Amino acid sequence: SSSSGGEEEEEGEASLPSRLLPVELNLRWCDRHVTHLLRDLQILTRSVQMTESLFERGRCFRGSKLKKTIELQGVAMNLHAQLFMVEEYGPDGRPLGPSPSRRMADYDLVTHGAPAVHAFGFARGGLTVLERGLAQTRLSLATKLDRYLSLRNSHLSALPQVVKADPNSSQASGCMGPSSEASELLRDLRSLAMQYEGRQAEVALRRALALSQGLTIAALSLATKLMLLASGGCGADGSNSPTMLEDAAGRWAAHGYLCYLSGLVSTHAKELGMSQDVDS
Repeated sequence: SSSSGGEEEEEGEASLPSRLLPVELNLRWCDRHVTHLLRDLQILTRSVQMTESLFERGRCFRGSKLKKTIELQGVAMNLHAQLFMVEEYGPDGRPLGPSPSRRMADYDLVTHGAPAVHAFGFARGGLTVLERGLAQTRLSLATKLDRYLSLRNSHLSALPQVVKADPNSSQASGCMGPSSEASELLRDLRSLAMQYEGRQAEVALRRALALSQGLTIAALSLATKLMLLASGGCGADGSNSPTMLEDAAGRWAAHGYLCYLSGLVSTHAKELGMSQDVDS
């Protein structure tokens, strides 16, 4: 349902195991890994094509029925922009004055489904769990690699003296032989490298799709706020000066646009995985 499995690294470090580890990856595994990467590429390509096709036909809304449609995982679900106008009325229920004067404040609210990648499932958790697992694998790789390099360097530095003393000595290859600690480390490094490389693509794709939803939500929130201000909406304190839009835009440009998320999902079963996708 998803890609080849795994979490992502910082740019320029993603191929660290294959570049630096003293191991050769299994060719059969490499073939499967390439197949998974091509599948991820097809998912992204179809996602762009379907999204553009729906937009051209005026169908821009993704409802709950499309929750697991894999080509729409990058599209925010159940996305709505809500606008509220608060007006002042008297005890008798009648408006106090004409409409402009009784208008107290305007509010906007964007509601949406959890920006999670439902089609990939949550059997192994959401993004935060997957990323934590990848970080642990990377740490194991670094630790074992450091130990292997230490053994190898010690062996190489001592080798000239050993060979000089006795060219046929078993010490010449013993500490790097098939049953040595160094050889065991190489076997572990090979297994961890394939696990690490194999899982990166899954998390990279999952993060990209979840981030696409999050950016869409944030963009709609900003656009709604701008529309409200441009239409002459009042602030929460009832102010409605001609420079309010300019002042607000200046603050956002200087300090950024604050976007906060209130979630109504639980931390049980699949909903925990959804929260982990959102949290990452």
